[in-house]
Amino acid sequence: MVFKKPYTLKQQTPIIHFQYDQAGATLRATEVKPKLDAFILKKVGEETARNKGWFIGDTTALDYKMRFCSPGEERVNLDTREYDIYYGNMGEKTIFVEGIFAEGRTVTMEIICFRKELRETIDMYLENFFNVTNFGRMQNKGFGSFILEPKAGERIAVRDLKIKKQLCEQYGASHCYSFPAGSKCFRRIKTVYSIIKSGLNHSGYRRSLLFYYMHDMAIGNEKAWLKQTGIAPSEFRSENNRAKYKTYRDSTGAHECFYVRALLGVGDKAEYRSGDGKETISMNCTETDKQNKPLIERLPSPIFFKVIGDTVYYVGGRILSYTRRKDDTPTEIWGREFKFENKDTAKPPLSIKVPKKGARPCFNENFMDGFLEYCFKELNSTNPRGGQETPLTEFPDMQGVTIKQYTKN
Repeated sequence: MVFKKPYTLKQQTPIIHFQYDQAGATLRATEVKPKLDAFILKKVGEETARNKGWFIGDTTALDYKMRFCSPGEERVNLDTREYDIYYGNMGEKTIFVEGIFAEGRTVTMEIICFRKELRETIDMYLENFFNVTNFGRMQNKGFGSFILEPKAGERIAVRDLKIKKQLCEQYGASHCYSFPAGSKCFRRIKTVYSIIKSGLNHSGYRRSLLFYYMHDMAIGNEKAWLKQTGIAPSEFRSENNRAKYKTYRDSTGAHECFYVRALLGVGDKAEYRSGDGKETISMNCTETDKQNKPLIERLPSPIFFKVIGDTVYYVGGRILSYTRRKDDTPTEIWGREFKFENKDTAKPPLSIKVPKKGARPCFNENFMDGFLEYCFKELNSTNPRGGQETPLTEFPDMQGVTIKQYTKN
């Protein structure tokens, strides 16, 4: 009986490994196996796995081993414009890291399993797992993408549809979106993500689609609030952009402001242009846990990008509560208060809350479904805001790009 089975993985994008400077810094079993275990348990159920005796002792780790081998590594500089969506090398206190490609973009994975049914189950779900999972740092933005070597003779259209269905199922999304990766896929990912979340004011002008989505519900957002209160600097690259901003600032003056951007992920700081430099705004949850640490320190974006071949796919995951380590209480983002502070100014810190769950019909775990469908229409518009803003295809590296939508049956 054969207990070992090799698999060939094809690397699609560089992985940002926490041990980037060591040999073999591509895929590691310490990261991949727990994710694969969780994926399989989600498919078959923990009770079924336990009844079949698939666990190691009293743990929920499945009883198999995993090994990786690559002939060598190729390193890429993440500070180049091609990868400027990566922000980990910014600031004086950060440590410079590099992205890693396996030599030949190929990694061999070996599964060692003595349980026949478990081995067959792993084999059944492995392709699906790699199609919907990334690894390393900034995996939500498309880094660390690997897939099983494509099956011989499989038609591209069939494979494309399969991937979209798998992504929708994995992240609980009603739609999956895609666009051509091109030669500089991370520039395209950054452009699309920036327009969705923060807006763009470089080589064109697009205000945040999150802003417009909230504006239509008479809700102000924290970015405008930070500028109006003087915590964040206001900078305009042209009088035309200044006029556009004033129009919406005036129209939203009566709107109550919330930290709506938290629904798209939470970090500990944000940077705003100021003259020839930048000002850093810190943001901290005012509620604390049992260890007196902020209840929410970081929250990954629910928008997940997966690069496969010449296609970038993205979906919006559900906004669910999560359980922190060493804390049994589920934590939700809804209604949390955050303090914003700019130490470069004399302004005292101010606090603002995330909208409460249920405060609007869209504020629930399926928020991303409606929001990304709205963004899809806006991103593909050839005349956004009646010609006042730049179409997506007129931004650098986006010529000829059309975003496609797949709707789950």
